[in-house]
Amino acid sequence: MNKETIENVNTQNTDVGFRSIHLEAAHNITIKRGLAVKCNAKFSVNNDTLYIVSDNDSITLALPQVSLDTVEIDTTYDSVKCDGLTCNQLTISAAHNVTIENSQINECEISSEYDSVHIMQSTIDNLIISAAHNVCVEVNEFSKIDIESKYDGVKIKYNGNQLVNVDCTSTYGTVKAIGAFYGDVNCAKKIVINAAHSIKLISGK
Repeated sequence: MNKETIENVNTQNTDVGFRSIHLEAAHNITIKRGLAVKCNAKFSVNNDTLYIVSDNDSITLALPQVSLDTVEIDTTYDSVKCDGLTCNQLTISAAHNVTIENSQINECEISSEYDSVHIMQSTIDNLIISAAHNVCVEVNEFSKIDIESKYDGVKIKYNGNQLVNVDCTSTYGTVKAIGAFYGDVNCAKKIVINAAHSIKLISGK
């Protein structure tokens, strides 16, 4: 890995010196909004991709308002949090909780092996979530949402009024939809949910 810290990367305007990010850590990984690119770990940049690997610790990465291509995040034993992230494709593999806030993402795939997933105030076009426990999603806009909660329930709040085609299965709980969650298979927006317990859908501004 490069001996410099990430603070040495060019941050003039929105040219941060990379288009994609690959993060691997043993413990927590956090991406947040900052005035410049800063990180607590060593890094390397290769083929427009920022690589940060922390075999025994956590990673905290601050980014200015920049649009990225792909972001790959993998934590072996802990959680992931992204706040203010803009990218085309986001892939997260976590042991525990995953939290996404104030983000704009085209394709998003999230896996939480032992815990929950929470998404707040974000725009995600295609969202796939596989979680052990509760999934809570609040989106301003989307095309398709596909969620599996192995042992718990799912709650979705959609801040819009367009019709949504819904296919929900709850093994031990109930399914409750309030608002624009109705429509035939030709609806542009689709939600597919498989959960162990209750599913609740709320739409409308």
